[in-house]
Amino acid sequence: HPASFAKEFKEAMDEAAKTELDDESLAIGELVTSHDSNLIDEIWGDARPAVPYNPFRVHPLEYAGLSCADKVDKVRKEMKDKKATMAVFGALY
Repeated sequence: HPASFAKEFKEAMDEAAKTELDDESLAIGELVTSHDSNLIDEIWGDARPAVPYNPFRVHPLEYAGLSCADKVDKVRKEMKDKKATMAVFGALY
C-alpha cells in the first residue's frame, strides 16, 4: 500500500545491503515522511479513477528524443559507471 511504501522500501534496501552486497554499512538511513497516510488518496477520495492497466505507449522518436533501446542502454551505462546494483522507477498516472 502506498502509505507504507517508505517503510517497506527502507526494509528492502537494508536487506539487500546485508544479503546481496554483504555490507550493512551500505544500508540507507531513515526515510522520513511528513505524513502517515497517502496524501493522494486523501485528495482524490472516492472520485479517484481506477489505475490504468492498458499497455504503455511508445512515443514517436521525434518526441521521445531516444529510442526505448537507447534509453535502456543509457540507464545501464549510468548504473555501471556508478556501480549501482538496482534502480527504482516511478510513474505518474
